[in-house]
Amino acid sequence: MIVALAMACGGSKPPLEATRQAGYDKLAGARPVEVRQTPSGCEPVSIKVKPGEMIQLRITNQTDVEYRLAVLDAGQPYNDLIVPPGEMKSTYYSVPPSGPVLNMLCYVQGGVSTTIDVLTE
Repeated sequence: MIVALAMACGGSKPPLEATRQAGYDKLAGARPVEVRQTPSGCEPVSIKVKPGEMIQLRITNQTDVEYRLAVLDAGQPYNDLIVPPGEMKSTYYSVPPSGPVLNMLCYVQGGVSTTIDVLTE
C-alpha cells in the first residue's frame, strides 16, 4: 500500500535526491568572489559578473566588530548576512539573466559602510 501510494504520488517530478543534486551542481559551478571586511570598509568596491552567472561570495571579516553584507533593493538593504569578527561566511548570488542587477552594502551597523557595485560585463 505504501509503495503504491509513493508511486502514484511520484508523477513526473524528479526524486527529491535528484532535485537536491541539480541544485548542488548549480552551486558547485559558482564562481568564487572574495570580499574582505576591514576597519576602513570592504574590498573590492565593485564586482564584474555575467548575466545569468552564479557567484559564491566568500566574505572574510578581518576586524574585531560584527559586519553585515546585504543586497540593496531601491537603496535599502535586505537579506543581511552577519559575519562575526575574525570569521568567514559564504553565500550565493544568482545574477539575473537580464534587467537590473542589485548592488550590495557591506557595513557595520551604525558605523562604516561600503557599497559594492555589481557590474555586468
